[in-house]
Order: sequence, then C-alpha cells, then structure tokens
Amino acid sequence: MYQSDAAHGLMFHRFHASGSLPKSQGSLNEIEFDLILQNVGIENILSPDEWLFKVKHNNLQSNDYCITFDDGLKSQYDVVLPILDKYKLKSFWFVFSSVFNGEIDNNEIHNIFITSYYDFFDDFFDDFIKGLDNFRGIIS
Repeated sequence: MYQSDAAHGLMFHRFHASGSLPKSQGSLNEIEFDLILQNVGIENILSPDEWLFKVKHNNLQSNDYCITFDDGLKSQYDVVLPILDKYKLKSFWFVFSSVFNGEIDNNEIHNIFITSYYDFFDDFFDDFIKGLDNFRGIIS
C-alpha cells in the first residue's frame, strides 16, 4: 500500500513478488510499484537530500516527490530496492526501532497471524467481526 500526501511524499509499506499472492492487505508487487513511479514521473522523484533542502527553503514544487518506506521490512528491500537501483533513485527508509529496546511490534505479530491462518485479509476481518458480535452477546 502507498499513500501520497500534501508533503509530496509517496509512503510505502508491504510488498510481494509478482506471481505470488499478497501476504498482507495493501501489499504491492514490483510491477505495481514501478507503474506508480512511472505515473508520478521518475524525474519528479527527489533524493532525500534534495527533498529536505527544498523543504527547508520552502521551495517544494507541486511535482516534487520523495519516497518513504516505513517499518524497515525485508519485503521492501527484496522487492523494491532493485527498482530503485534501476532508476538510480534514493529514498527515506524508516526503521521500527522499538525492538532495540525489547519492545514487540504488535503490527507485525498481527500480520504474521493473519497471513499464516487466512488466505485473504477479508476472511480474517469477517471472522473478527463475527467474534465481536459473539463477544457483545456474552457481555450484553
């Protein structure tokens, strides 16, 4: 999944290889990622240094973008780094750092559970809602 916001950033999370099923909701494959870059325009994607310089000097243009990857996931490295290298693009890589303090990334635990026991996120969500309905019946 990716998001584009007013700060001219393209934020990405999860990826999977083309030809395989997505392992999580919103996952993109390398073909979809490449198409997004093409749609935005490779020439419009700034390096982190360029983007920060323009932000600092209040000089971002409407077609200036940066790319960010959240949580430092292995799929980001495996699937998209070759594409970034192909276009000689640089990006921001934000790493989930709480694990270095012994904290658990609950989002990853939830993702592993869902992808291990469900073929599709919607199936998990349906069961989750049914469980909530059953729970509500118990405590009502």
